[in-house]
Order: sequence, then structure tokens, then C-alpha cells
Amino acid sequence: MSRQAKNYSQAVPALTPSNGPAGNPDTKSRTICGMHPQFLFCGIGGLSQRSQIINLSENLSCTPGVNQAEAIGKSGYFADMALFTTSLNSGSNANCYYIGNGQEAVLIDAGLSCRETKKRMQRLGLPMEDVKAIFVSHEHSDHIRGLAGLAGKYQLPVYITPRTLQATKLSAGRFFHLPLLPGRPVQVGDLTVTAFPKWHDAADPQSFVVEGQGIRVGVFTDIGAPCEEVLRHFGSCHAAFLEANYDEKLLEEGTYPAFLKSRISSEHGHLSNQQALALFRVGRPAFMSHLFLAHLSQHNNCPQLVGQLFSHYAGQTEIIVASRFQETALYRIGHGAHAGQPAQVPATPQADYV
Repeated sequence: MSRQAKNYSQAVPALTPSNGPAGNPDTKSRTICGMHPQFLFCGIGGLSQRSQIINLSENLSCTPGVNQAEAIGKSGYFADMALFTTSLNSGSNANCYYIGNGQEAVLIDAGLSCRETKKRMQRLGLPMEDVKAIFVSHEHSDHIRGLAGLAGKYQLPVYITPRTLQATKLSAGRFFHLPLLPGRPVQVGDLTVTAFPKWHDAADPQSFVVEGQGIRVGVFTDIGAPCEEVLRHFGSCHAAFLEANYDEKLLEEGTYPAFLKSRISSEHGHLSNQQALALFRVGRPAFMSHLFLAHLSQHNNCPQLVGQLFSHYAGQTEIIVASRFQETALYRIGHGAHAGQPAQVPATPQADYV
């Protein structure tokens, strides 16, 4: 089951709509990528034939009914710019990630129901009115289960690639959607969202980086193998959601049928703990303050296991294991963020909701 045991000696052809990650899910990569054979190379237009790897806050308390991100920003607690982020849920049951700046926010994926999304945001003091758009990574149900209801009720634009929209089989008339173009930034207020392709068994899967005033938060989940674009964007992030789906031994010895084990561990499946750790160690920038370990398998992983694995290499980066059952705390990500040091949050004034 180990990726290292596979043969990576053959060159990979350039990606086209018919043979790339979004085309034929049976296409396997065989490119050696420096010292890490599990790294692949894909650019905005697809996989390149290059053979060298690119070298590359605080936990907030919550006052019910108050927009924590906005209120703390208005309090003058920090002079530097910041983003606020949380995993509302992460796992094969549902995925939804919130990234905002205190005035506007976006959701990456909408796997939770409309009611559950709002409830979890309310527990963090985040009003739905701040959410201005939803970005969809791919069509699997754990990423879009609540999409139509959430977008329809709150009249939110949905950014989604045409092939992913078609693959969802959702009625296009149920919500307002706009075409998502890989590599072309989308401006949502003062937030800039950029999508780029990844390897996964979906029609046109995308990863995302959300930037606000020089602060970047990336969402890197559902990745069969990390490509050059993933590594490059990961190296630009102050915080990141990084998939650590399975422990190789637990998957190998588990009860899943052989075909499912093969699918999970393939270059179009999911990242193992060791693959995620290799990406983190190679690609982490010195300024990365928070790493959220995401999309853990319920049966083939263990939060304590993966948390301990990463803690040995964390340095000044705070490691948070995102839950498949509840939201994480709301975290401030900024130039002045220091991992592991809880914020001294001032008295929270009543916020003016957008």
C-alpha cells in the first residue's frame, strides 16, 4: 500500500481535458519528483514534464450573538491585517471551511445542511450575512450536500467549474452560479480567491487559496498526490487546511475491500499521513502559523495518531486536527500571529452586522 513502493520511472504526458486529473481517473502518474516520488507536477493548464521539485492565531473565545472576527477587528486589538478561519466540518461525511476578514467571508464547499452550517457559525459568533459566496472544489456529495439549500436560501453566488457543475447533477436553476476558471482570481470584497487543479477522481477538482491584505489561507484536501501547483501555493500560505486522510498501516490492515483501498491510495484518491507530512516538511514556509489537518478517515486514521506525528515537526506552527463531528475554534491568521499563544481577547463590543 505504500506509495514509495510504486514505480515512478516513466515520464508523465502533459495533461489535456481527456487525460488529466479531471479527465481519465485511471491515468496514473509516473514522474519522479526530486527526493519525494509522491510529488507530481501540475500547472494551471495541467501537468508539466519538469523533473525537479520547486524548493521552496490565536484561538478566539466566543461571545454568543456577536461577530467575533468583526468585533475584535474593531477593538483595535491588532494593527496588522488578519483573516479568520475555521473548519465547520471536515471528513467524508461533510466538508465546509470558512475564511473571512471580519467584513466578508467565503465558504469553501457546502457539505453540511443549511441549518447545520448556520448553527455552527452561530456558535462561533459568525453571522451568515458575512458570507458572500461559496466556492466548490468538486462534485462529491460530502462537498455539495448542502449547496443548493444554502445558496438558495441566502442568495449566495456559487463559483464552480462548468464540468463540476455538470457532474453535480444539480438543477442549475436552483441557485445562482458563476464559472470558476482555474488560475483566474475571483474578487469577493477585499478577499481574493484563486482556484487551481489537483489530482482526484472527480470531473474537474480544484484546490483554493484565499488572500486578504497579504494574508493567505489555503485549502488542500481530496488530493491523490501533491503536484507542483499544490506545493507552490502551500509554500505561500500563512495557514492551510491539509488533507491527512489515512494511516497506511490502518488502511492496509482494515476491513475495506481491495478495490476501495486501491482507490483511496491511488494518485487520484487521498493523501496519507506520511504524504501530508512530507509535503508539510518540504513546502512549509517559515511564516506558516497554523496547519489544520483535514479530511481524516473515520476508519483508517486516528486524530491522536496524526496529531502526534505532525507535532514532532511542527516547530512554531500550531497543529489543529479538524473534526468530522463539530467545528473547530475560530482562528486569527495574520502577520503577528504566533502559534500556540492564545489571544488576550479584549472586551467585545456589540458588532454592527453587515
